[in-house]
Amino acid sequence: MSFVNMEAVSIRKPLKEARFPFNRAQSLEDAVSRVATGYFTDASIGGRFETRGVLVIGESRQGKSTEIDEMLKKFNDGTTIMPDGRPAKIVSCLLSGKVTWMSLGTEILDVLGYPLKGRRNQDYIWSKVRKYAEEQGVIGIHFDECQHVFTEGDSKTNNKFLDSFKSLLKDHRWPLMLIFSGVPSLALAVSQQLV
Repeated sequence: MSFVNMEAVSIRKPLKEARFPFNRAQSLEDAVSRVATGYFTDASIGGRFETRGVLVIGESRQGKSTEIDEMLKKFNDGTTIMPDGRPAKIVSCLLSGKVTWMSLGTEILDVLGYPLKGRRNQDYIWSKVRKYAEEQGVIGIHFDECQHVFTEGDSKTNNKFLDSFKSLLKDHRWPLMLIFSGVPSLALAVSQQLV
């Protein structure tokens, strides 16, 4: 006996797949377009440049991740071409629980298709993130549920994360635009510093 009611599935599936376009989805696309346009402009000039970030906040279960996923599908469809002739990409990483900068780098390497083997230090890990991002034309990273990076009352750790995120935005070899999404408390941690 199957515990899956296939008749119910056939009714529910189209309803769950349907999306109602909210105005905020257009606002998200506009914000990413502004940052990507700035990235393209600076990259086409050559030399050192820094890029910007996008902050997406809202209460849980309000559709932030779904809207970002839809936007990233459009962005990553191969039509956004960078000055070097390659399609630009933005990858996404879901953060859960307490993370360190080193473990975050390891997760990004997994997303880029290069799982880390053996023990490595933080500098090695992030140099590989930059290298493989550049090789793949990845110009941005979306950090979903980013509030997990910041701990309440631990300003020293929070400042280290902020400085590390800034270094990704300003990296002279391969700057990465960043998209941060999470609950409203995330705005207090990053809005004044990074976006």
